[in-house]
This record gives sequence, structure tokens and C-alpha cells, in this order.
Amino acid sequence: MLLKDQAADIFDRIRKFSTGDEVEALFSGGKFALTRFANNTIHQNVAEENYVVSVRSVFCGRTARASTNKFDDESLRRVVAAAESLAKVQHPDPDLLPMPDAREAAGTAEEGAGVTPPSRHFTETAAINPEVRAAGVKQIVDVAERRKLVTAGVFFQRRIAGRNFQLAWP
Repeated sequence: MLLKDQAADIFDRIRKFSTGDEVEALFSGGKFALTRFANNTIHQNVAEENYVVSVRSVFCGRTARASTNKFDDESLRRVVAAAESLAKVQHPDPDLLPMPDAREAAGTAEEGAGVTPPSRHFTETAAINPEVRAAGVKQIVDVAERRKLVTAGVFFQRRIAGRNFQLAWP
């Protein structure tokens, strides 16, 4: 799981590579798993954990975004350069709002005081493992076989990171 301290470290490196007026990083991702079955038999069980940072750069009212799922310095340098290159060729947006300051991004600004960022973590979903998915497929197959049917389908699970982080620097 990508923790807030890790996201803050990545954002510090993004800021170091940025030459724009403002830069923002949105982090998202989580764990994904699925079990596929056909002809009443499980034939695939896969799981993946992936996190992405989406970088938005601003130059004089021009803005653009680029994303990567690699957090090494060279990949972060490239994603910042991509966002900046794209921003520089955009038309200025007269309605572009400034980036949130650190308190706003953290949900601690005066008007948002006491507001807890939403949690997208559900313990019941996080507890689903290959055995639970296999048991669910078995229930489906058992019903189908009693009716002399053949099944096919996907038992899909997505565990989103406990929080999505937004970090911005004016």
C-alpha cells in the first residue's frame, strides 16, 4: 500500500523536478484481483497491486497533466517534463483556479475544518482472497450444474488504496 509518507516523498521529488508556476500530484491505485471461469471450471486467478501518480503543471494559466506508475527519479523527471511540455502549448485558461494550498489539500483549511478525507477502504472487500472467490464460483457452478447448464464468468475484486492523496505546491 502506498502510504502518505511515501506519497509525500514522491511529491517532494516531483517539486524538485518542476519548473512550473504550480504543480499538483494526485495518487491513486490499489490491489486488483480476479478469478475467471468457463465450462464450469476456474481457469485463471490473477492479482496485481499498482499505484499511479498524475502530475499537473501550470505555466501562466496554461495547464496539462501526465501520469506514471514508476516512482524512480528518472520516471518522475520524465512525467514532470511531459506535463510541462504539454502545458506550455495550451491556450491560457482565464477561469483556471489556483492549486489548493497544503491545508486545503489535506482537508484542514478553515472552511473545511474537521472534514476527514473519504476512506475508500472496506474491510470486507480487503478480506476477499482466492479461496473466497473460488467458493463464490463454486456456488455459481453448483447452481448451473443442477440445471444442466454450463457457466462462464469473472469474479472481480478491486481494493482501492485506503486514501487517494492530493498534494499541490503553488
